[in-house]
Amino acid sequence: MAKKRINGEGTVWYVASEKRYRAQYPAGGKRRTISGKTRREVELKLRDALAKRDTNTLEKSRKESDTVEDFLLFWVSAKTPGWQFKTIERVNLDINKFIIPEIGSVKLCDLTAEKIERAYVNIMKKHGISDSSLLHVHSTLRTALARASKLNRIAVNPMLSVETPKQRKFYASPLTMVEWTKSAVAKWDVMAREYGVTLTDESNKKVEIALMADAALFDIHRYTGEKWSVAQRR
Repeated sequence: MAKKRINGEGTVWYVASEKRYRAQYPAGGKRRTISGKTRREVELKLRDALAKRDTNTLEKSRKESDTVEDFLLFWVSAKTPGWQFKTIERVNLDINKFIIPEIGSVKLCDLTAEKIERAYVNIMKKHGISDSSLLHVHSTLRTALARASKLNRIAVNPMLSVETPKQRKFYASPLTMVEWTKSAVAKWDVMAREYGVTLTDESNKKVEIALMADAALFDIHRYTGEKWSVAQRR
């Protein structure tokens, strides 16, 4: 069906897939959309909107007024019934402790990839969280904004341009036998104090350490890359 222009302002057309009429008109440098079941309904809504726009009494649309915090809280409340307790706990931590303090006050329509990446840097500096924790924050925000995009609450999803936080790899240096023994002695002392075990004889401690070494032969070999016989270790 041909589009109809009303008084030179806005357009009205029929969307067959939705069985509804729609209209668009410019306001505040952006285009707003109106919909209705009949052409007459949309025409009346459009005239009313244009009159309010011209007298500066037009209310802000949800897209223009909602903040990141507003949408995240809405999203969590809508999704919570289908989540397990651990998921709820972790997502709430990501949102309330990390995301909202950094970008919660930003208008949803003004959120950019640059603001999100800057928020990630601030989160790492302020909280010193691990790479995997930051990756979880990223995952939470990505899922929420994907939903915002589907609900037409944002025109463009900024997460599409955000780099995924990388997890750094750490490689442990092999332990020497001396280093491993010192570590084992320290751990044994902690266990002895925790369980109230008193080692009055130093030789008894050496025996216990030797037994621990025998029991952890595989671990010793894995950490040091060397093999020892029982006689060598003792």
